[in-house]
Amino acid sequence: MKLSRWAFALLAILMLCMVLATGMEPAAGTDYVLRHVYHSGWFGAGWALTAVLGLAALWQSRARAWRLWLWHGSLATILAGAGLSALTSRSGSLHLRQGVAASSFVTDGERPDTVPLPFTLQLEWFKVVNHMGTLTPQDYVSHLLVDGQPQSVGMNRPLQAEGYTLCQASFDDDGCGTVLLVRHDPWGWPVTLLGYALLLAAIMTEWLSREGGLRRTARQLRRLSTVAMCCACACAVQAQATPRTLPVNEAEAMGRLYVAYGGRICPMQTLAQDFCRKLSGRTSYAGFSAEQVMMGWLLWPDDWNKEPLIAVKSSALRRRLNVKRNASLNDFFMNGYRLGPLFSANRQLAQAAADVDDRIQLVYRLRRGELFRMFPVPGSDGIVWQSPVEPVGASLLAPADSALVGQSFSWLFRHAAANDLGGVRRDIEAMASYQQRLGGSTLPDPHRVKAERLYQTVDLPYWLCRMNLLAGLAGLLFVLWRRRPAQRGGQHGQDGGPLHPQGWARWSGPGLCLYHLAAWAALTAFLALRTYVGGRLPMGNGYETMLSGSWAVLLCGAVHRWLPSVGLSRSAVCACSLTAAGFFLLVASIGTSDAGISQLQPVLQSPLLSLHVCLTMLSYALLSLVVLHAVGELLRPSLVPQAAMLRARLLLIPAVGLLGIGIFLGACWARTTWGRYWGWDPKEVWALITWLLYALPLHSRSLPLLGRPRVFHAYVVAAFAAVLFTYFGVNHLLGGMHGYA
Repeated sequence: MKLSRWAFALLAILMLCMVLATGMEPAAGTDYVLRHVYHSGWFGAGWALTAVLGLAALWQSRARAWRLWLWHGSLATILAGAGLSALTSRSGSLHLRQGVAASSFVTDGERPDTVPLPFTLQLEWFKVVNHMGTLTPQDYVSHLLVDGQPQSVGMNRPLQAEGYTLCQASFDDDGCGTVLLVRHDPWGWPVTLLGYALLLAAIMTEWLSREGGLRRTARQLRRLSTVAMCCACACAVQAQATPRTLPVNEAEAMGRLYVAYGGRICPMQTLAQDFCRKLSGRTSYAGFSAEQVMMGWLLWPDDWNKEPLIAVKSSALRRRLNVKRNASLNDFFMNGYRLGPLFSANRQLAQAAADVDDRIQLVYRLRRGELFRMFPVPGSDGIVWQSPVEPVGASLLAPADSALVGQSFSWLFRHAAANDLGGVRRDIEAMASYQQRLGGSTLPDPHRVKAERLYQTVDLPYWLCRMNLLAGLAGLLFVLWRRRPAQRGGQHGQDGGPLHPQGWARWSGPGLCLYHLAAWAALTAFLALRTYVGGRLPMGNGYETMLSGSWAVLLCGAVHRWLPSVGLSRSAVCACSLTAAGFFLLVASIGTSDAGISQLQPVLQSPLLSLHVCLTMLSYALLSLVVLHAVGELLRPSLVPQAAMLRARLLLIPAVGLLGIGIFLGACWARTTWGRYWGWDPKEVWALITWLLYALPLHSRSLPLLGRPRVFHAYVVAAFAAVLFTYFGVNHLLGGMHGYA
């Protein structure tokens, strides 16, 4: 057997071991898997032997292409760096109390050891930095003295001192102590960094060698950037519903007030939309706006307790409680709280009950006033927005302002119950005046507020999802139908159809391409608006990454269809791109619990994270196009199977490269946050498995079976299950540190 086959066989065994290890981890525990698999000697030796066999096979084949040596040499260098880190690095933790000097740290592992540091550390003070006007943490900062010199450590801002990396880990409850992660890796990280630099050089070299692809892509991107957004909004006549609430004008006035929500000071309209979305998955109900729904739940609870607004997603829970998909609050209170006994049921039922219980608790938090943090109160630490149920120091506010904070909602209840709309308007105006007088620098920018209200006007992902799926699936059926003449001979285009289509078929392709550009422009504007409103790139949670993935697949389709070297028909590219984008948006529309704009956790506030997510989603977008193209080839093969496989490979090469760079940037982010670049988290492991699975078809000479078109297409379709499991399965089944996305 050739050395290359031994190398691939060993690589397959290692991938199988990683799959089994991630499956064992929930039951056996992370420490067990780390000790017996990932950190074991046999696992490291397996990777080293795989690298040696791969390089030896390359030498045995007498390959003279220096690009091949650059590819495989970079991977071998990365593995060498990981091996050096495992053999020479030390890591542990250091607990500092204010004013107490320390010169050693405690190592991790089964047998902790105390290791001296070449310097002395002392904590001057620790501080939790909150977002302006809120109690949401923005950063955790430890101010230190390193051999008497002042230094600081924060989230994503490690301290480098004499070859040691210090990262902020946690802090004491009294605010007088901090816990730092300490890592000393003198050889492994520089070698690994060199390996990734070589890998990046290999990817860029491969791309530039493909018929001037860089220049052509840049030229087409300049053309695409001139396309203007075209988006139309429709208004429907709203019908009168049964439950009582505020009229439209008064509800809109309430929605224009400010509230501290999600780590920001934003219009209450945003809080109302998120409240409705989390409760029922929709932002309106029976013709009522989100503000009317929220104020109805607050002011007329008896009316709204009967409304079927609480989503029950689990079919098993619906059968157990005998309720519909949307139940009323009263449905859960019959002879006691019906969800209570289910918390001790089987795992699936208990999880579904907990999900519904979160929605019910949201209603009660609203009615207790805990969500209405809408009163700015000046204090020693600046202005903090508080709710009417929180105690306010008597010396912080004037008597009239203190009375307004404590009684404004009581006045609002009284005037609403008496149907005194004039009194309701005066109450809202009084709260607005209070906010303007005492909000100071915490008040949001008026232009950003207008942009946020515009953003909340239309649920673009909901409608664009359905339109993209309809257009994309119809386009795919059209492309497959046009391939029928291929069985009868004659002149045919690249998609197997007639070279000069007639009638409606002549205009369907250009129409599909025009809609594709319009959908991409509309989604681009939507994401740009969300970025401006939130003050960050929309890549911080599952909902945002799905939106970014949809945008990426539309962009890839727009660029891909203009590349003449690819050779795939424009209609086919647009149809595949729209279908994949529609499925991305469908997932985003289903999981709307994190659709609100909020500030990120301090650990996630890093530009490396944005780049990591961006490149990973671009890779997944390209892989989606490869899979849809492969499905079309399997259902109705084109005239030249080898050319179709070549087109898929031209998409697969940048997808594998972008995924590799994305993994590398994630490793860099992990190093700045936790002091290490790889921790064998389940999502890290499955990202590596996905990357290896899609790298195998690029070795068609060593694996001739994958050089057959139908086998190749079937393989890339089957391998996409790893992408789906990496993004969805890991979060729901395996957990880990990547649960936010």
